[in-house]
Amino acid sequence: MIGAITIGIVFTVAMTSIINSSTNSLLLLSTVQSEKSISSPHMDSGGSISLPSTFSVNVTLEGTKNLRVAELKNSDVFVVFVSDNGTRVAKRLDYLAASDGWSINRILVGNLVGDLVNPVSLALGTGMWDPGETLELSLAVSDSIDSNRGWYITMITIDGGTSSRAFGPGGS
Repeated sequence: MIGAITIGIVFTVAMTSIINSSTNSLLLLSTVQSEKSISSPHMDSGGSISLPSTFSVNVTLEGTKNLRVAELKNSDVFVVFVSDNGTRVAKRLDYLAASDGWSINRILVGNLVGDLVNPVSLALGTGMWDPGETLELSLAVSDSIDSNRGWYITMITIDGGTSSRAFGPGGS
């Protein structure tokens, strides 16, 4: 009888340890998965065209996840527009390419230039794009743009966050 009680106690203690270990593993897995959440960029209204071949658009980071500025260069940026000869053009733009490229002009918080949290240095490629901050992007293409036609942009960040927006003639 005492042997059966001892076995029962050992079994109960062992099962409790296994359950606690499993629970801790599930909590750890849940934490790791939540850290892998994706960013939430959002294209603001009011993009613009600077003739003959430059677009400008603001992208605000929403949500709770920030992104390293050094990783932004790996974002995919696509633009679709009508050239001044009437041809529909779709291009993938490379970061800092002089032609068919995109760059960050400046960072805004509200209407103020610059940021205070995880300050960004575009020259050094350091800092973080934090939620609530807006990137003013410049998109340069090799074709002349028909400003009387609409255009479309998509940005996909390195972690899979995406934002797209269609703009009317001139960028409204």
